[in-house]
Amino acid sequence: EGFVHVNATDNGVTPEDVPILGDMDPDRTDVEMALRFNCMVKGSSEMGLQRQKPFPFKFHNRHSNRPVPRPKRIILMRHGESEGNRDELLYTQKPDWRIPLSQDGLYQSRFAGQEVKNIVGDEDVYLYHSPYSRTVQSCQQIMHALDPGQVRGIREEPRIAEQQFGNLQDLESLRRSKIERRRYGRFFYRFPNGEAGLDVYSRISSFIGTIRRDHLEEDCNVVIVTHGLALRLFLMRWFQWTVEQFESTHNPPNCGLAVMHRDPRDGRYTLTEETLNMIGADKAPTTSSIGRSMLRKAYVDAFLSVQEPGYDRY
Repeated sequence: EGFVHVNATDNGVTPEDVPILGDMDPDRTDVEMALRFNCMVKGSSEMGLQRQKPFPFKFHNRHSNRPVPRPKRIILMRHGESEGNRDELLYTQKPDWRIPLSQDGLYQSRFAGQEVKNIVGDEDVYLYHSPYSRTVQSCQQIMHALDPGQVRGIREEPRIAEQQFGNLQDLESLRRSKIERRRYGRFFYRFPNGEAGLDVYSRISSFIGTIRRDHLEEDCNVVIVTHGLALRLFLMRWFQWTVEQFESTHNPPNCGLAVMHRDPRDGRYTLTEETLNMIGADKAPTTSSIGRSMLRKAYVDAFLSVQEPGYDRY
């Protein structure tokens, strides 16, 4: 249900035996997939994929006058269609994190991998993925679209996992909870024995701190394969959306890409127009800022004009 770490010579298979992108078949075995992974990450035979660190050779001095270097681009992707998306009854029969992609989800992920490749070109890429089977498989398809030399590393990250919905064995209770959540609001509503959106926001905030510490380079692209709610909460935290602004957005479709471009002049990130349309973020800030104080009077005026939220419309 996750990465299978194998050496290129295991079972008499060499890197040359692993199919290239043009011969890719989403139905290949996990071992073939894993062989392709190990061939694509330099030095993985010694350290393992999880220990590939993105640290630069020379750390940036945070006390200097130069802007802190950051990745050129951050791309977030929701996983492909899962078997649970097709039949929610499956959640009562199998652990959520073990539910795989559907056949359509595999093809969606393959196409999304080509989109990622078109965006990053030949630039370096570092990948993070949720531990859930559907995100692991989606990340695998992205990896197949990339050239081996451009992958700096890949890491499983539990903090970007799906919201915990509690006892999924009771399907009717889960359906009632989702109806209540639509009335109450996704951010603060807590599933019985599960998480609220606020809990996911807290772990996402911790993960963003890791990205800021780990990626002190200008030329790398960070790709994050996660879930719909986690993706939106990542953007909420990064761009400092209010709860009301977050509630006005919606989840991206399966394999939807949210792209953040960094302006080299001031280091701020901006969401693409396609991303804004995809999640309905027309009411939310689209450019990152260092603290709300930078907005000064404009932010104060906006704050004073906030009306009582009407959660019954969600």
